[in-house]
Amino acid sequence: MVMRARVRVPGTCGELVQGTLAGVNFHVTCPISFFAELSVEINKDDPEIIYPQGFEKAAGAVAATMKLLGLDTWGAVVEVYQTLPGGKGMASSTADITAACYAAALAAGRTLQPGQVAGIALAIEPSDGIMYPGIRLFDHLRGLINEDLGHVQGLGVLMIDPGGGVDTLTFNAREDLAEANKAKEKLTGEALKLVREGLHKGNLALIGRGATLSSRANQRILPKKELFQLEEMVESLGLLGINVAHSGTVMGLLFEMEQVDGVQLEEEVRHQLGSGFNYYLTTVTGGGPRVVEISKGEKPWKKSNMSTGAILEPPLRSLG
Repeated sequence: MVMRARVRVPGTCGELVQGTLAGVNFHVTCPISFFAELSVEINKDDPEIIYPQGFEKAAGAVAATMKLLGLDTWGAVVEVYQTLPGGKGMASSTADITAACYAAALAAGRTLQPGQVAGIALAIEPSDGIMYPGIRLFDHLRGLINEDLGHVQGLGVLMIDPGGGVDTLTFNAREDLAEANKAKEKLTGEALKLVREGLHKGNLALIGRGATLSSRANQRILPKKELFQLEEMVESLGLLGINVAHSGTVMGLLFEMEQVDGVQLEEEVRHQLGSGFNYYLTTVTGGGPRVVEISKGEKPWKKSNMSTGAILEPPLRSLG
């Protein structure tokens, strides 16, 4: 008997806030409506795990899930339908790992709690908190901080990618990182207070102010040369604020969807900032898995059915 599940998990536009609290690392998730999507098909009769080249972390997450569930003698086939670009600060690896964990469990007729997925993900690498629903305050290195901050509605993001990438493992291994985070803890704490209050009250302006403050504070660690110009646009165009990938390249202009036309905003920002960037229009959503399919079949998977390189392009929509 072959069992299969297909799951989507959102990526992120960086973080709303990131830094340290009393020396403990944390971030506030910024999940967006761009998704990683994969399926896991498990087979009791074949212990091998088959996966597309380049998705070793997702395969490792499947193996860890099977072991956690006491099914480590079962095999699996991982198929990837959508993925996110790496090195941008879009939680691409975490989204793949999270989708793999949830899909493997569902295919086995079981369920996982977000905390179990977080444990698997953190054992593989530093991880975003997008395995949890809503917006999460989360320690991306050890999981020591973990708090549900609620949900948000009506928050749009014009995501701006200047190109390039940042290796997360190398970034988190920087010798100066702990001291640099400590130096900005006061500003980071103020940013977190604003975002937490904004989420609690449904006040998008407070969220924007907190995200902007965290973006400014992070200039000491991973500067974005366009930040000052983007802040000017926030004022002139009536936007809410800016958020950034604190260990990646992307930046986001935050706006209230009921007040600002996203397409017109993209056109204006492109005119002011220039064409040397990729622009993507999206919305802030909640974390957690979206189940696409759960199915069962009578015939076991044949390895000859596994096509190599059959991976779709990232689900990013450019506005021109």
